[in-house]
Amino acid sequence: MLTVQGLVKHYGPSFSLQQVSLQAEPGAIVAVLGPSGCGKTSLLRLIAGLERPDAGKILLRGLDCTNWPPEQRQIGLVFQDYALFPHLDVSHNIAFGLEMQGASRQDIAQRVGELLELVGLSRLARRRIQSLSGGERQRVALARSLAPRPQVLLLDEPLSSLDQQLRQELRLELRAILKALGVTALYVTHDQEEGFTVADHALMMRAGRVEQSGTPEELYRRPRNAFVARFLGFGNVFQGRVDDQVLCWGPGPIPLPGPAAPGPTAFLVRDEGIVLGKNSRPLPQFRVLVASRLFSGRLVRLELRCGDQVLTCQRRPEE
Repeated sequence: MLTVQGLVKHYGPSFSLQQVSLQAEPGAIVAVLGPSGCGKTSLLRLIAGLERPDAGKILLRGLDCTNWPPEQRQIGLVFQDYALFPHLDVSHNIAFGLEMQGASRQDIAQRVGELLELVGLSRLARRRIQSLSGGERQRVALARSLAPRPQVLLLDEPLSSLDQQLRQELRLELRAILKALGVTALYVTHDQEEGFTVADHALMMRAGRVEQSGTPEELYRRPRNAFVARFLGFGNVFQGRVDDQVLCWGPGPIPLPGPAAPGPTAFLVRDEGIVLGKNSRPLPQFRVLVASRLFSGRLVRLELRCGDQVLTCQRRPEE
């Protein structure tokens, strides 16, 4: 459905995007992850046609649309700030794109009714935007973008202005709605948990480049480098060296599970790989000092000191 090949974008002497490529199959949701300033929004703007790349191609259904104007691309946009029309009610906001296309009143009424039901806002059809909650406004913005039946939907940090509980609820709703309609979507977020929950495929960016891509599970289980691991929330990323299939770190060596090239390396100690207490299994054992214990309700965060290294892990309070 969507193919991006080697996109490059300059802003003055600096790069916003450097040889960015991606593919989105029909009906797939692709999360574009990364810290602020890494080029996520610039990528969306180029795909939408709001800006032109300095190099590279954008293809929709195999057709080169790199130089097409935005209105010819059939691409929908959902913004972080909703961008709704305050002088229109919910129904007329959703109908706006269809009216611009010259759709008949009957078709508009039918499509608006379908989307109101899909996003759970049928009872609010005549309400003004100012009277809606943040979550309701985001549903209206989603329905308005879906109304013209776009080939691709671009969502730029759509839930970032909402509180944590509402974000957790809406990201599940968003995925269900997009999958029900079979819409191909690019979902930009700096929240890896949100991106993993919504997406089928994920793209990790840093400084205008793609660091790693794959399914959410592939990124989580095999982060390519220390940057990806830290962005995904793994705090226990250390420097060490490989010597005869042994990783040398801290107070003693750690046997490696498979082949590794000798020399300096970064390595990850997963939270679930830390076993506290006496260990009867043939795994490396070290004495550690529990330096701090922070209670956060469901979990307790422990800071463990092992030689000159500090590890963190989370456990249930009863453990």
